[in-house]
Amino acid sequence: MIIAGVIAGTIITIILAINQFNIPTVDLTFRDFCYGIRGEKYEFMFWLFRILTEFGFIYVILIGWLVFAILTKFDIRSAVLGFGTLITWAANNIIKAFFNRERPIEENRWMAEESSSFPSGHSMTATFFYGIIIYYVLTSEELKERKKLKIALTIIFAVIIPIVMLSRMILGVHYFTDVVVGFFYGEAFVGIAILLDILFNKKGFKFIKGLIDKKKNEN
Repeated sequence: MIIAGVIAGTIITIILAINQFNIPTVDLTFRDFCYGIRGEKYEFMFWLFRILTEFGFIYVILIGWLVFAILTKFDIRSAVLGFGTLITWAANNIIKAFFNRERPIEENRWMAEESSSFPSGHSMTATFFYGIIIYYVLTSEELKERKKLKIALTIIFAVIIPIVMLSRMILGVHYFTDVVVGFFYGEAFVGIAILLDILFNKKGFKFIKGLIDKKKNEN
């Protein structure tokens, strides 16, 4: 997951950078498609995706983290989710400042955005935040015997990610490559967080200690 996300995101980033972030055909195709289905501003699609895009805003995510932390009684899971989300958000802002890609034409935007376009912060942060929650839902001891609830929660959080990505294009504030690279980088951070979580929970420590003891005995 980590390697795949980094490689995919890096390849697209390099291609865009080599072409000086000129709008590629895939971006134009998805842009025209999204503009074609969204209708007029202030109609149904505007309000629908204006609401859905909020699931990727850092403020809404922080509220979601607080709810998660309360439900998990502020254990290590809430720490991983919280710090991981902040690190992902900070990394996105650094990448944005470095590449400084212009957003789609302002007259086609359905909301105001001041930062640069690449990669999408909503997509990257949402992918990490909801991706880690999915991981904790699937590995939760509390939900071990509640399989239907586990499946339902997994589907809900899994669907939120592409919806947030689509909302950014429908609202005209991002290109397709912005949201896709945001997804790949977010996925890479999910992989790192899961790896750290495994290494630093009690089972991980026991596993590592067992390997060390085994190595000592062999010597």
